[in-house]
Amino acid sequence: MSDKVDWAKYDESLKLRGSITFWLSDDIMEAWYAQPSGKRGAQQRYSDIAIETALTLRSVFGQALRQTEGLVNSLFDLMSVDLDAPDHTTLSRRSSGLNVILPKKLQRDESITIAVDSTGLKIYGAGEWCETKHGLSRRKQWRKLHITLNISTLEVVEASLTDNSVGDPSEAKNHLMSMEYKVDEILGDGAYDCQKIYNMIGSLGGVVTVPPPKNAVVSKHYPESPTQRDLHVKRIKQCGRSFWEIENKFSRRLLVENFMGRFKGIIGPKLRSRRFESQKVEAVIGCSILNRMAELGTPKKLAKMF
Repeated sequence: MSDKVDWAKYDESLKLRGSITFWLSDDIMEAWYAQPSGKRGAQQRYSDIAIETALTLRSVFGQALRQTEGLVNSLFDLMSVDLDAPDHTTLSRRSSGLNVILPKKLQRDESITIAVDSTGLKIYGAGEWCETKHGLSRRKQWRKLHITLNISTLEVVEASLTDNSVGDPSEAKNHLMSMEYKVDEILGDGAYDCQKIYNMIGSLGGVVTVPPPKNAVVSKHYPESPTQRDLHVKRIKQCGRSFWEIENKFSRRLLVENFMGRFKGIIGPKLRSRRFESQKVEAVIGCSILNRMAELGTPKKLAKMF
C-alpha cells in the first residue's frame, strides 16, 4: 500500500471546513431545555448541551455573547424550529461550570503515541498599542494552553488551561493521570525533561522521547542500571543531537506545534472570556472544534512521513 498522501482530497477537505451546514438531531432538540432538578429554588431553563452549542458557535464565528444569541435565534428561525437561544447573560454565567468532553475516535485502553506542548494565550485587557502609549500599569498576564495530541489521528486527547505559573511537566503529568489510554511513547521538547515524566511513563512501560539539555550528565546509577534519560544523554554525546532526532523520529513532535498554530489561526490567539473558569471552558471548546474539523479530513499517513 502506498504511503503517499492524497493531497488533492485533503485540500478539498480543508475547503469543507469553511462550509456552513447547521443541523440539529432530534435528540439535541429534545434535550435543549433542562429537565426539572427536583430541588427548591429557580430551575435552569437551558441544558448544558444548549450552552455548549451556543458557545461553540461563538468560538467558530469569533463573536461576542450578544451576537451569538442573535446568531442562534436567526438559525432557529431559518430552520423553522420552535426553540430559542440562551441569552448572553445566561451564557456568561453558565460557561464557568460547563463540563466539555473532547470528541475522540479512540477506544478506551487503546495504545497511543502522544506529543505534549503548551502555548500562551492573551486574556482580556489593554492591547499592545495602549501599553506602548501609556505604559504598563501592572505586570503582564496570560494563560497557558496545555495540549496532549494523539499523533496517529491528530486529535487532542487532553487539554487544559492554567495561569502562567504552572510548569509544563506538572500539567503533562495531570494529563497522563486522567487519560484512559495506554501511552506507548511521549514526545516533548526540553521543557519536559523532568524525572517525574520519566518515572510515570517508565512505570507504564512506555518510552520518553525528550531531548536533555546540552549540559546534561548521566545519573549516578549509570552504567549499572541506566535510565531512559541516561541512554539519551550518552547517545547524543556519541552521535550528536541531529542524528539522535532522526534516529528517534523526533520531528513527529512538530505535529503538536502545528496544532498550536491552527488553534491560534482558527480559534484565535486571545481568550474572549474575562473569568478564569470561563476561559478554561473556552479553551477546551476550541480544541473540541479542531477535533471535529480533523474528522472532516486529515492526511491519515501524515504522522508516518516524519
